[in-house]
Amino acid sequence: MSRSSRFFSERRIVLAFSLLCTLTWLLIKLISEVIEGDAARLDQVITQALRHADNSPVGSAALLEVARDVTALGSPVVLTLLVIATTVGLRLAGQNIMAGAVLVSSLTGVGATLLMKSIIGRGRPDAAYRLIEASGMSFPSGHTMMASVIYLTLAILVAKANKSVRVKLFVLGVAMTLAALVGLSRVYLGVHWLSDVVAGWIAGAVWALACWIFVDRWGQESNVPQKFKA
Repeated sequence: MSRSSRFFSERRIVLAFSLLCTLTWLLIKLISEVIEGDAARLDQVITQALRHADNSPVGSAALLEVARDVTALGSPVVLTLLVIATTVGLRLAGQNIMAGAVLVSSLTGVGATLLMKSIIGRGRPDAAYRLIEASGMSFPSGHTMMASVIYLTLAILVAKANKSVRVKLFVLGVAMTLAALVGLSRVYLGVHWLSDVVAGWIAGAVWALACWIFVDRWGQESNVPQKFKA
């Protein structure tokens, strides 16, 4: 690697680490707001705004079906199948570092989600608001966080495999859109407060960014083919 290439690579790492620290601080700040109850009022207002006086959802029956379909994109079954297929595919292609990054990012993301749910112990919105069945603690939204972790991680790996800036922006945009839609569907379906979803977005981005730093930093000294380098 040339001196200029190494300089730009190191600069990317510094910028990514700075963003990682900022997102982590925002997550800690949000957790503090939730524990202290400061986020409850806005959460309640938004949840009630999505319901009529009789607690029926605003919008058409078609919107409800769309929300149910979209929220499935963040379900454990869909994401697990996606992770398995991606990990196996990367291993078959000889991309062991990338396969490991996907697997580790996903497993640690699940662990972090369950840990935060257990520690914070926040209840879900009242059953009258819920349009689908949901159990367990509410903060953070597991569907949202894991959708963010996995879709962003996969998008980052795809972006690293392409030199085109347009392709990089496109795949990252698609991943962020999917994560955003999954989160919004959870609020609309009444199984999470908005702050649960925002925490899922931030925490998911933290995990995916940490994965990118790992691949970019240690992948340079591996036998990863040149086409996979940023």
